[in-house]
Amino acid sequence: MKKVTKEIGSGGSTLGTLDFPVYDNIAEIIEAFGEDAAGKLAQRALTIDVERIARDSLKAEKAEAEVQAMIDSYKPGGARTSKPTLKNLMARMQSLGGKAKDDPAALEIFINVGKIYNEDGVEAAIAYLDENNA
Repeated sequence: MKKVTKEIGSGGSTLGTLDFPVYDNIAEIIEAFGEDAAGKLAQRALTIDVERIARDSLKAEKAEAEVQAMIDSYKPGGARTSKPTLKNLMARMQSLGGKAKDDPAALEIFINVGKIYNEDGVEAAIAYLDENNA
C-alpha cells in the first residue's frame, strides 16, 4: 500500500490536503480490511458502475433488453459506455482552476481546455485534460 496526497475541496475552495491509501492489489485490501469487507467494497464499486451504465443507457433511450445485455456482459476496466459529460468537465475544470492560480502550467491547460471546449466540445476538452494529466 502506498499513499497519495489529495486536495479536498468544496465549492471551489480547498478545505485541506490529506494522504489517502492506494492499494496495489486485492490481496493488500484483504490484508488491511479482511475478506468480508473487501468483498463488500468490491460489490459497492460494481453496483455503482452497473447503475451508471443503466442510468446513462436508459437516459439515451436504449431498450431495457439492450441495457440488461450490457449489464450482463459488463467487465470492469473495459471501455467507457457513455460519453463524457459537461458536468464532469466542469468538475475537473473547477479542480484545475484551484491549481491554476499558483501554477502557470495549470493556468495554460485551463485556458486551452476552454478554447478546446468552445471549438470541439466536451469530449475533446476531456481528452485534452487526460492527455495532460490534469
